[in-house]
Amino acid sequence: MRSLIRILVILVLAIASTQWANATHIIGGDISYNYLGNNQYEIQLKIYRDCATGNAPFDNPAYVLVYEQIDSINGVYEETLYNFPLPDIIVLPEVPNSVCFEQLPDVCVEMAVYRDIITLEDNGNPYYIVHQRCCRNTLIDNIVNPDEAGSTFYTRIEPNVLDGTYQNSSPTFDPISTAFICLGEVYNFNLLAQEETPDNVDDYVEYSLYQPLDYTADNN
Repeated sequence: MRSLIRILVILVLAIASTQWANATHIIGGDISYNYLGNNQYEIQLKIYRDCATGNAPFDNPAYVLVYEQIDSINGVYEETLYNFPLPDIIVLPEVPNSVCFEQLPDVCVEMAVYRDIITLEDNGNPYYIVHQRCCRNTLIDNIVNPDEAGSTFYTRIEPNVLDGTYQNSSPTFDPISTAFICLGEVYNFNLLAQEETPDNVDDYVEYSLYQPLDYTADNN
């Protein structure tokens, strides 16, 4: 039996609450987990921030919600909130060498990789690890009201990982290699995801495009 892990790449998110309308900074991110044994998981949340025109810093702490799916038919979940401390911040390099690069105003993208270890009980239920945040910056042209659009990142831990059948971790994306790309120019964007899999696990990584998820201010 194969353990299938789907990678959901959240690129653009639908319109959401205006509670954080003045906090414009989110560019993207992803979330993953590393199984440590004894029901312990290291959760990694990677967030990219516009540090040139964005007017909000990285969250300190970042809020990560864990939902245990108690009843899938009736939509019953048990919710636990975790606070992830702010790590060191990394400024991404400005790689492109082109005419558009020379004509751009100041460009700045920062990355923060939040990590923390949590313990999940094996109750025979899947878990969802979720982070939600608003908002994107006002310079985006292909999103309606980008300063009201947020981001949602999540990963799911299956019961067969929790009970030890598959001592498995989720794939992790490499950091993005450049702060921007130029319109009309050919660019190879590397979406490589890597996963450490035990020898006794028959596993694979599947890529797919996915409809963006709404951000909700209630869980921020």
